[in-house]
Amino acid sequence: MTKSQIISRVIPVPIRLVEAYLASPGGLLRLMQSQNIRRLPPRGSTLAQQFELEPITLDASGSEVSGPGTLARVMLSGSIAKPASVRIAERHLERMSHDCGRLHEYPSVPQRIVVTGSNGLIGSALLPLLVAGGHQVTRLVRGGAGVGAGSGAELAVRDEVWQPQGSGSSALDPMILDGADTVVHLAGEPVSGGRWSKRKLIAIRDSRVESTRLIARAMQQVKVPPHLLICASGIHAYGDRGDDELTERSDIGSGYLAEVVRDWEAAAEPAREAGVRVVHLRWGLVLSAQGGALREMLPLFRVGLGAIPSPGTQWWPWVSLDDAVAQVLCVMQTPWIVGPVNGVAPLPARAGDFCRELARAVDRPLLARMPRWILGSVFGGQEEAICTSTRAMPDVVRHAQYRWQHETLREALAWELL
Repeated sequence: MTKSQIISRVIPVPIRLVEAYLASPGGLLRLMQSQNIRRLPPRGSTLAQQFELEPITLDASGSEVSGPGTLARVMLSGSIAKPASVRIAERHLERMSHDCGRLHEYPSVPQRIVVTGSNGLIGSALLPLLVAGGHQVTRLVRGGAGVGAGSGAELAVRDEVWQPQGSGSSALDPMILDGADTVVHLAGEPVSGGRWSKRKLIAIRDSRVESTRLIARAMQQVKVPPHLLICASGIHAYGDRGDDELTERSDIGSGYLAEVVRDWEAAAEPAREAGVRVVHLRWGLVLSAQGGALREMLPLFRVGLGAIPSPGTQWWPWVSLDDAVAQVLCVMQTPWIVGPVNGVAPLPARAGDFCRELARAVDRPLLARMPRWILGSVFGGQEEAICTSTRAMPDVVRHAQYRWQHETLREALAWELL
């Protein structure tokens, strides 16, 4: 049996999808990312070249005698990636299963897709999956950018330079967007990490609003504007709303982050006027050990100094990184989705429960509650984001029959913290 036949039996998905995934550098990078490796091996390498699969014993009916564990054991080491254990090999198979399953669930003819923020947390996971799906991808990068995970050359992705903001020097050649099918706009100053100084707060807002306005106005200047603009957004749009269940029909709230989201989403209006379908993916706390708020929390929790931020009853909507990426595919293939979309898991967690699950995941004790005044001194102004209660529910993707890869916080943390 061939590699593709063996894998497609276990996953299972059509063999053509497995063959395409194995032949793509995007597939290889996705597998590397399952081990938290962010750089590809030498140019031209593919997943199929790095792993060999020996035939497994079949019974008379052609079914597996044993399950995925045995299949994992027959994954032999290649020159680049060497599974250190059966669990790591099983993790590789889980990654292929997740990705090929999503590409099968959301089939699409190859599109021309433009992506910003491709080196960010979500972008670095989305880009190789789009490549593995056969799409023609163009990255918008700043001058001198492109160094980092999944560079354009390694993934056979085209790079175009833009200047999203700064001292009146914003620049984007509109022809880059002319005739594109989809634009996925993920660029923006990270909210987590660093103190919220006055300069940081300005950067958080301007990096989102100015870059979105630049892209939207460029869409008005081309003969054939893109069909779809997917803009990253934030669940803090709703502000501090206690225990109220919030859907996409709920009003924008108050507070600094809510005002940023309001202006951020309004900046896409020129694209809507040009007839582009515009979707704002209001993601919650995106769970990844490699970035975002979880990475900021892990050092303290791993040494047993994790604590519940007061009051502990506030709702923290969250989503796994895999689901955040898959929600982009869902939006691309669901034409009726327009406007705000709550990109969250169906089971939001209170801050206290979130911290307990994280302490459990790293097998460390949990300290007492941390008062808000200490949060302000430790996290430098981020207490608004930490203490805000936003019980957001994912009504739109639920109506689109979206299937979550990780519905519970416990399983999402287990995947990320292996």
